[in-house]
Amino acid sequence: MNVVLIGTGNAATVLGRLIKSYGHTIMEVVSRDETHAQTLATELNAKARINIGAVTKNADQYIIGVSDNSIEMVVDQLRLKNKIVVNTSGSVSKIVLQNVSEHYGVLYPLQSLRKESEHIPAIPLVIDGNTQETIQAIQTFAKSI
Repeated sequence: MNVVLIGTGNAATVLGRLIKSYGHTIMEVVSRDETHAQTLATELNAKARINIGAVTKNADQYIIGVSDNSIEMVVDQLRLKNKIVVNTSGSVSKIVLQNVSEHYGVLYPLQSLRKESEHIPAIPLVIDGNTQETIQAIQTFAKSI
């Protein structure tokens, strides 16, 4: 599966490493900070991007792993027709994504993640989506990692 990571913090970094380790392709890493984007993109063999409006439209899944108070800023700039878009927040509703795509939800790691950790533990994931089809797609992806 082709994935775009939006964010370079703990959740995005650890999930990115996990996603890559299971054979998925991280196409792009998007961050407001060019150095952070480039550092994580290099590690994940992805393209770094600082302009969210220029993000590729060809990925299968888009994971928004930014701080809770930055999610709204991201969704204001992102439009992805018929793509799966999830946020990794446990406290921000999936509804915030309703104008980004027709298929949206949550992929929330149910434990604290630290990007400095060398070991990636088994991570229980809470998932939700706006339709049964979206929930099934997110669940299939979650099971693959």
